[in-house]
Amino acid sequence: NIMKKRPMILFIILIVLLCVSFCLLSSTYAKYYTNSSSHDEGRVAIWGVDVNVNSDTLFDTNYKTTSDTVIVSSSSTAGIIAPGTSGSSSIIITGSPEVSSIFNLEFNTISDVFIKNGQYLDLSTDDPDKQNDEFLLASDYYPIVYTLSVKEKDNPEFIIAEGTLKYLEAEFNNYYEENYETRIFTPGEVLDTTFTISWTWASNLNNQADSWLGITSGGVIDPSLVVNTDYSIIANYEFFLSVIQVY
Repeated sequence: NIMKKRPMILFIILIVLLCVSFCLLSSTYAKYYTNSSSHDEGRVAIWGVDVNVNSDTLFDTNYKTTSDTVIVSSSSTAGIIAPGTSGSSSIIITGSPEVSSIFNLEFNTISDVFIKNGQYLDLSTDDPDKQNDEFLLASDYYPIVYTLSVKEKDNPEFIIAEGTLKYLEAEFNNYYEENYETRIFTPGEVLDTTFTISWTWASNLNNQADSWLGITSGGVIDPSLVVNTDYSIIANYEFFLSVIQVY
């Protein structure tokens, strides 16, 4: 019986040896192999835009001469204006954002100092014989001249407009539409833009009209006149500015 089974045993041993050989060969020869790995890291893009406004210097509470002598001083914390004074204020935009950005700008006039054309009582004299004297304004009187300018990077300062606040409003908004409304600052572009508004009320421009404004500001008001229609003793404006990311 053993002799009969011997061929079968040899056959089984041969099969086992072949399997071991294939296993050894499979670890010897190279195999096709595809592999992949990935690692990413990101941080929030830098905005880095600074907008500095020194608006508190436009209408001051005190005005001095070049020799540091105070010539005009407010009786309160309110900013004041008077003949022979001037002031200025700047809005400065700086930075280098890593995103695209645009400027959103708007100038609005709330009120300006003026007297409408017409006949007015002369309040500039204490002479009893002249208490009923009048003076004539042939045209609307706006004593303050405003100037609005822009300076971008190393370019020379450019005067956008000069005149009344209402004129500045119209000219500036036109300038914005033409130069900034559709302008996109690219990522990494350096922002360095300064808008400056300044004003001057010249001395001896019209002493009768100037005195009328000053006395009216003190409370001596003609009841027949309507404020903001016939006159105004307040200069007030709004300058809106924002820097916005665009996609």
